[in-house]
Amino acid sequence: MEKNGNGTKNRKIFRLIGAGAVVILVMAAIGITAGKDNGTERKGSGGKGSSNEGSGTGGNSNEGSTDKGNGNEGSNTEGSAKQVQEDNAQDQQRDGNMQNVGNRQRSPEEEEDNAVIAMYIPFGDGGHIFAGEQAGVFTATFPDEIYDAEGNKITKEQLVKGNVVKIYGNGMMLESYPGQYPGITRMEVVEEGKPGDADVYQDVIDEIYQEPDPAEPPSLNVEYTDSLAIVTVMTGRGGYEWVYTDEDGLSNAVVADAAHVLDWKEIADIVIDGSVDLTLYFSSEPQEVEAVRYDSSLAGKAQENPQGEKISVEKKGGKFTISGVTPGYIYNVTGIWENGKADYGFITVLRK
Repeated sequence: MEKNGNGTKNRKIFRLIGAGAVVILVMAAIGITAGKDNGTERKGSGGKGSSNEGSGTGGNSNEGSTDKGNGNEGSNTEGSAKQVQEDNAQDQQRDGNMQNVGNRQRSPEEEEDNAVIAMYIPFGDGGHIFAGEQAGVFTATFPDEIYDAEGNKITKEQLVKGNVVKIYGNGMMLESYPGQYPGITRMEVVEEGKPGDADVYQDVIDEIYQEPDPAEPPSLNVEYTDSLAIVTVMTGRGGYEWVYTDEDGLSNAVVADAAHVLDWKEIADIVIDGSVDLTLYFSSEPQEVEAVRYDSSLAGKAQENPQGEKISVEKKGGKFTISGVTPGYIYNVTGIWENGKADYGFITVLRK
């Protein structure tokens, strides 16, 4: 019997990359997975400082000011309230302008300034990083426009380990480790390189990737975009049936029982504002995915044998996706592979 997930929090910060970029856009998203907090979201709050600018009135001919006692206190209060309102309005305008930084149309000069050069390094089953002096180590959301060294359009599958790529985009990178660059618009191979050139980054690969245990089914991360940022949540795994071949070449079958998802003591939280699409990232892509949801009011009531609602799981952009997910439900997702199947669970929670 294994525990259904561990508690994690994902805080992601956007930073602007590119020559001369000095503005930092912070968009914190807290994705809380299964843990002792059970989805309790902690939000820090900061009080806004205010400036009391009330002043006394001067005498008939004196340039200095004279305190008017209690009348001055009222002036201070009114001045402070007005200043806070003005500060809040300026903050809202600045935040709106900052959020539009990544969306506005850029000139060719700006695109060139934001471009970064990095080496492409694939690893494992479909994993990859880009590494370069300017932007460090990061993963990329591949655009439709990818070109080889001769200017021919290619697919991401045609990129080769060791390729040095010039990457154009909005310049905003998620500061996780590795970083994530979702706003890429174009890639161009500027140097073909050699696979051996990537060996200098093997220590980085070793930090972020471990060969999966063949005796266990793949893991599942859920990714979605809410009003704050892109959020990735690690789900817990329930029961599974799995067949694998050990190092001696012998076939082994494992059956692991687990409680019904409604009775899980720890379950991953998907904290959302409203309707979102959930993209399912398995560490090894299954052949088929099924999903059933239950009203969250049924938590702890598996003994009543409630009937869940079967939910459609479709492929979008090559990834299994559950569309139109709303708060208030417990999901059981089943991945099906040639050598077995496994259950995963999470609950959708309305952001407070």
